[in-house]
Amino acid sequence: MSKIVADLERRTGRPVAQVTTAERPVPLTYTWSLTPLAEVVEEIVTTRRAPVYVVHPSQAAAAEHAQSLRGLTLLTHAERDEIAERRGDAVVVRLQAPPVEGAANRALVKFLSKHLGVHGADISIVSGDKSRDKVVRVEGLSQEELLRHLGRVGFSRLAARNADLMIDFKDARSLLLGLNSVIHPEVRKVYPGADVPVFDVVSGQGHRMSLSYRSNRGMCYLGEGLALGAADHFGETMVVTQPICQHRGGDHCELQFIWPEARR
Repeated sequence: MSKIVADLERRTGRPVAQVTTAERPVPLTYTWSLTPLAEVVEEIVTTRRAPVYVVHPSQAAAAEHAQSLRGLTLLTHAERDEIAERRGDAVVVRLQAPPVEGAANRALVKFLSKHLGVHGADISIVSGDKSRDKVVRVEGLSQEELLRHLGRVGFSRLAARNADLMIDFKDARSLLLGLNSVIHPEVRKVYPGADVPVFDVVSGQGHRMSLSYRSNRGMCYLGEGLALGAADHFGETMVVTQPICQHRGGDHCELQFIWPEARR
């Protein structure tokens, strides 16, 4: 250490304070393992034993392992409150609030109340009060209606936050056709690695248009709501149906949009 201290003082021209001992902020454990590093880190984090200190013999090795760790799905606190995906009959909601002393429960009710436009008293946690898996009741709404309503109400907030982007679209149809080429690239700029759905035009003539929807998240009903929100934004009347749906056995979803007023 003395050589390093001397070299630093020579290079900087300033005195260097040498710290030779300090109490660690957390207890450290050591384990010899032949398991790949990425799997070890994921196991440590998901079993709530973080933070993890990873030391490499070289900068090149550190950079290589950093790339491998970026692809991990680690259950840490969310960067923002959001509906992440639909998993079977459940909806995954990520919250910034930690699951401590009911903080996550309160955040969940607040999130749903804000985005559904309903009073918090109409939202109740039926079961799973102290678990990650919860059953939530929203008076008067099924799960599909809940997702559709969240999308419809949420679109106005998205449009307000992205006013510069919205000026590129003249109506709901042009916005829907620009999802892959305009909207989702902007989403990825803000949230790198975001798992956005893919929309392909099936047909689009006159007052009708159909788009296929493919996504691992299974959030087609939220997509319906966002489309209805777009119609509201442009002062249009739109009807959305799903003749094909993954949740009814299809290999993809097909969203059909109808503008009744355009037939006149």
